[in-house]
Amino acid sequence: MSGGIVAQSDDWIYYLNNEDERKIYKIRTDGSDKQKVNNDSNSLGISVLEEWIYYTIFNDKKIYRIKTNGSRKQIVYDDDENIYRINIIDDYAFFIQGWQLKMLDMKDGITKNITEDNVVNFTVVDDWVYYLPSSENAKRNLYKIKIDSMNKEIVIDDECGWFNIFDDYIYFVNRSDNNYLYKIKTDGTEKELLTDDPIKELNVNDDWIFYVNRNDNLIYRIRIDGTNKEKITNDEICYDINVIDDWIYYFSAQDFIDYYNDSIYRIRKDGIGREKVN
Repeated sequence: MSGGIVAQSDDWIYYLNNEDERKIYKIRTDGSDKQKVNNDSNSLGISVLEEWIYYTIFNDKKIYRIKTNGSRKQIVYDDDENIYRINIIDDYAFFIQGWQLKMLDMKDGITKNITEDNVVNFTVVDDWVYYLPSSENAKRNLYKIKIDSMNKEIVIDDECGWFNIFDDYIYFVNRSDNNYLYKIKTDGTEKELLTDDPIKELNVNDDWIFYVNRNDNLIYRIRIDGTNKEKITNDEICYDINVIDDWIYYFSAQDFIDYYNDSIYRIRKDGIGREKVN
């Protein structure tokens, strides 16, 4: 998925620190040398490219970037509607603004719409953008569209929730079938049920799918072929899972009331070594 609560570059982890109003911090991968990077409260959607961190701010109309050492904060894009779900790929920024999926060429400053549909979520793979339209104006099937074309193709006929693409498969929450976990090829063939656990969100890494189970709000993992299901965490509530190298990063909460007081934890992909990042 686009943006995230954490990002890694070399031996640094960049993350949103809920203990300091969701400002961006960095810490070494071994847990040492914590440093504050920016002073913007409610930062969102961290992407790191070379020596720059790209992000937006909740209820803000701009895309920012700042050096990884905290210097030279700049405005990359500024318009008249709020921005969320940014994804930086090379010299391009993909983002949703006012329900419109847009692409910004950061070299020449030209912005274009990717599709005429209102969009709630997306991911970019090679020359394709996969997206979910807003259910207000269309059934929430999964579509794909070439970056340089306005001709969309439907990939998943079912009502689709969270999704992730790995190799030639799309792993998705099938809202038409009790939020169960399915996979399907990117050409729309070979749909297969992987588990009848109801899923909230997922992240695919190597040969494992990591997901939050709606029944208990804990993190589980299962092989991409649907075998070897294991429970990973025992926290009260887990959400916003990101997988980087050997670690799962996630927010841990006691309830669903005050997200901005929740802390980021990480745990190894085999469920060992849970530790607080903040």
